[in-house]
Amino acid sequence: MPTSTPELSDYIENLPVGIYRTTRDGRIVMANSALARIFGYDTVEELLGVHVPDLYVEPKERTASFAEADSREEPAVREHRLRRKDGTEFWARIRSRPVRDDQGKTVAMDGVLNDISEERSVRDQLVLSEARFRAAFEKSPFPMFLVDPEMNLMAVNRMGTEMLGTTEEELLAEGPPAFMADEDWTDAQIRVDAMRRGEIDGYTVTRRFQFHDRPERWVIVSVGAVRNPDASLNSFITQFVDITEQRRVQHELEALVRSKEDLIRSVSHELRTPLTTIVGLTSELASKWAEFSEEERRDLTKLVASQSADMAELIDDLLAAAQSETGLLSIEPQHLDLGAEVRAVGRVWEPRADLEVRLAKKGVHCFADPYRVRQILRNLLSNATKYGAEPITMEVSEAEGVAMVSVRDGGDPLPEWQWEAIFDPYYRASTSEAPPGSVGLGLAVSRNLARLMGGDLVYKETDGKSDFLLTLPASPPD
Repeated sequence: MPTSTPELSDYIENLPVGIYRTTRDGRIVMANSALARIFGYDTVEELLGVHVPDLYVEPKERTASFAEADSREEPAVREHRLRRKDGTEFWARIRSRPVRDDQGKTVAMDGVLNDISEERSVRDQLVLSEARFRAAFEKSPFPMFLVDPEMNLMAVNRMGTEMLGTTEEELLAEGPPAFMADEDWTDAQIRVDAMRRGEIDGYTVTRRFQFHDRPERWVIVSVGAVRNPDASLNSFITQFVDITEQRRVQHELEALVRSKEDLIRSVSHELRTPLTTIVGLTSELASKWAEFSEEERRDLTKLVASQSADMAELIDDLLAAAQSETGLLSIEPQHLDLGAEVRAVGRVWEPRADLEVRLAKKGVHCFADPYRVRQILRNLLSNATKYGAEPITMEVSEAEGVAMVSVRDGGDPLPEWQWEAIFDPYYRASTSEAPPGSVGLGLAVSRNLARLMGGDLVYKETDGKSDFLLTLPASPPD
């Protein structure tokens, strides 16, 4: 077996690691066979003829090692990229000790060299895997949480803190119980116990979360176990998919379906009632005309006309609502004497209710569609007679370029929380059974028409009474 020097013991020669001594000027003065094999040389003698800096991918690293050795006593451990005989590179861990002359200067290095290429490859893969996991965790578009086997929160990404409306520090300090309901926390503990026992590796559930007074969120929770080599539970990854908006839309769609069903039932009833009356009265008049007195014929004809008017108004509202949903509702505004329109509608309604029309100012003009204005006024009067109390007052006024009509009845005012709700389609503020014609569209349609004409329709309380205020853009008389 070849050796570097006659003094090299068999023990050093037979070691599986590289042993060497190199001088400061770059000569190898001692080496064992293992070192030659590591560098790809056939014999130690061949390796002894190599200039040491040529074995380094970065020769300045060796120079720095000697410079550092001049100022220290203890051995050093470093990792370097080295080059084999065939030019391939590998990673080595070198444990070196300085050899000094009588003046204390480092003249050589004794060292032990291990090929750690495989170790470095595994380590690099672990670092890369960790970096990939961290990037996927931090950059995920979904909220993610890392939890230990005892259900302590270890990490949370940015989307998680944003969803719960808090900071990472606050969340880590308080943990999952701060945003989970008691029953959900208990259920989660049961499931994690099953993961600890190896019965399951994950689960998916829907949960409701709320961190303190922050907005409530509904999420789909997916939990996956991270296990150690012995299959014990190391931690688990939890990912949230926020479905709060989807649930809201779903509930709105369900409410819309219910409202449509209510509409069908209501329209069926509200149209059938006056239609039955009209058919019955007209049949009676046609078959027994001569048997009725003039006054009776006049009363029956007025009743038929009244029922027909109710049906026409209901159909107008249904058409307006349907056209609004499809964007086909047409408005044809023009300069309009608002007081004249109010008086005209009032004359029709005076026989039906105790109604007073007031003009706070003469000559109030607006820019609006006369047909739609009358439709709004009829709906407001219908609402007042069905749900309010007499007397009813319609007052026309103008202020700061806005034409206004107030429709006020003698009934008790609504609670403030209903002031906006009454304008929702199919909503009824009254808890009693609605009278004929109360489909629940009138106020919603009326507000929409007012806004399409550049105005608005709002509810307010005036002197302890219910008051609907219609506003429209004012225009000069000419």
